[in-house]
Amino acid sequence: METALSQTQLAQFYARNGCLRAPNPERLGDPSYRKGYEIRLIADDKIELRHIREALEQLDFALAKAFPKNEFQWVQPIYGRAQVERFYEVCQLEMPELLRVDSTSSDVGETSPNPPPESECADAK
Repeated sequence: METALSQTQLAQFYARNGCLRAPNPERLGDPSYRKGYEIRLIADDKIELRHIREALEQLDFALAKAFPKNEFQWVQPIYGRAQVERFYEVCQLEMPELLRVDSTSSDVGETSPNPPPESECADAK
């Protein structure tokens, strides 16, 4: 798979129904709270999941374990602020405001070009 094709495919998966999760600043002091930055790419089936994983591997992203979202869909996460920022750069997507601010800022939350319903990619409380 070519690099440019991988970039385009990942950008399309993200635009379709991916989302960015960010830490909740109100819980950062809680020792039991270990949330960080994460992109979730949603695959409609195992074939799409394989394409997503191959594209990420082609672009040298660290592959995290995918998990089922429901009976049919799968979630391929990309963990860590550095990996998330690199995803936006590699896929030539506009960097969300919450990634442009200092990590200590309270300006955090979620963003997506087509935000899914809040329950689908909301920070766990």
